[in-house]
Amino acid sequence: MPAKSRHMQRRKERITEAKKNTKLARKIRHRRQWQAGGGLIAIGAGVTLLFLFQSGFF
Repeated sequence: MPAKSRHMQRRKERITEAKKNTKLARKIRHRRQWQAGGGLIAIGAGVTLLFLFQSGFF
């Protein structure tokens, strides 16, 4: 539904853009959290393997 005036149309567009940006920011934040978790797991696995090699397990 079109807005009644140019001012209201711009306001409506700003609100729509803000909602889109909020959704995109949430998606990016979620992706970064998963990447950080994966990095921690990889570092933990590397340290564990290094420890096992040092102790002569392999």
